[in-house]
Amino acid sequence: YCLEALETAARLTTSAGSGLPGAVQTAELDWARADEFLDARPQERFDVVLAADVVWLIELVELLTDALRAVADRNPALQALVVHQTRSANTEAAFLEAMKSRSFEIAWELPGGTDGSVAGVGWHKDFVPDGRIKLWCFVLRKDASDGAA
Repeated sequence: YCLEALETAARLTTSAGSGLPGAVQTAELDWARADEFLDARPQERFDVVLAADVVWLIELVELLTDALRAVADRNPALQALVVHQTRSANTEAAFLEAMKSRSFEIAWELPGGTDGSVAGVGWHKDFVPDGRIKLWCFVLRKDASDGAA
């Protein structure tokens, strides 16, 4: 339901002459069919997965984390950027544990309610979210073996 807005944002960002290398592509990933998504794109490599406001129901945690691991298995240097608003401490804890069990670690975290930056990333000066919001950057642990969660 938000793919059109994401495509527009990507188009505006790249047309603004950001000077960033590479290309921006947007695509919908059905968490229950991640392998189909990847099989349809055998030569494509992904540097970043951007997920916003996706962890709110505990029933979706396993599907999401399995899908992220499937993408990371084919793209070991992947950064999974997850913008999260805490709604349920249990769901957040389940998500973080599921990511850990799939060999992800948090490379950095940018909490809401601060105007600082981490790893060269910060909130826009006109939008600093409250403390319920955080931005996590997940990467595969260095010791993650080839495709084994």
